[in-house]
Amino acid sequence: AQCGADGVGLYRTEFAYFTDRLPSEEDLLAEYAAVAQRAAPDRVVFRTLDVGADKMLHAQAVLKEPNPALGLRGIRMAQVRPDVLDQQLRALLQVSPLARCRILLPMVTSVSEVEEVLYLLERDWIAVQEEEQVKITKPKIGIMVEVPSVLFQIDEFAELVDFFSVGSNDLTQYLLAVDRNNPHVANVYSHFHPSVLRALQNLVQACHQQQKPISVCGEMAGDPLTAILLMAMGFNTLSMSSSNILRVRKAICHVPMADAKQLLDNVLQMNNPLVIKSWLEHYFKTHGLADMVKSNRLVSA
Repeated sequence: AQCGADGVGLYRTEFAYFTDRLPSEEDLLAEYAAVAQRAAPDRVVFRTLDVGADKMLHAQAVLKEPNPALGLRGIRMAQVRPDVLDQQLRALLQVSPLARCRILLPMVTSVSEVEEVLYLLERDWIAVQEEEQVKITKPKIGIMVEVPSVLFQIDEFAELVDFFSVGSNDLTQYLLAVDRNNPHVANVYSHFHPSVLRALQNLVQACHQQQKPISVCGEMAGDPLTAILLMAMGFNTLSMSSSNILRVRKAICHVPMADAKQLLDNVLQMNNPLVIKSWLEHYFKTHGLADMVKSNRLVSA
């Protein structure tokens, strides 16, 4: 809040699981309640358990996951351990009266995965109200757009969920088929890639047609150069680490929307990420925003 943020755009619930034992429902309830109370009256978006890629869990090691980036991660873990997701949903339902809590499902690939979670949520919603003898408003639920297959089914997902959130790091990684943590191919990973920008532009249009809010989290949201492009595309919310808020705020406040839209139109016609990055840097340097460029990188960690 001190940096000008509005609520918590993405709370990573997996931190509670990096222990020698799985947390209990009571453990999760205590953690989520503390977060919700601290953020109230602003909203908190709780992302359900997402492990894999650069985040490993003891349970995964037991399951001998050979490829955490493409294997058992995100919502897929619920198919193997539905009890873990069930505990999270029950805890989040009990916390929801404390703040405007939202539930975000990671690594979604197909409509059936969301339908299964909605079934669990409905069942738990009824059970928790009966057990606690309270009336609970069901939290809004959304999915992360990280897997390219989701891009082609927005209208079908929109019938099930309340909002969408782009995980820009993973979406870029999977669109370009490059491990963003592998130094040997680091030069291939770029959120300035024209395919990434065009995919996001099409995604925003699809979400607006379905009248569903769409946000972005990840390095693209915290990079002033791409943040103004996301603003021009029409994203409703940018979620980033607190260290980037002031830089992005300055860029958004100093770049007129007309300029941002013109820049977007220009870069969408380009076919080289290096040229796109250079074009944006030139604008910033010639409009008194050179300090936005100095610490910027083409390759994101």
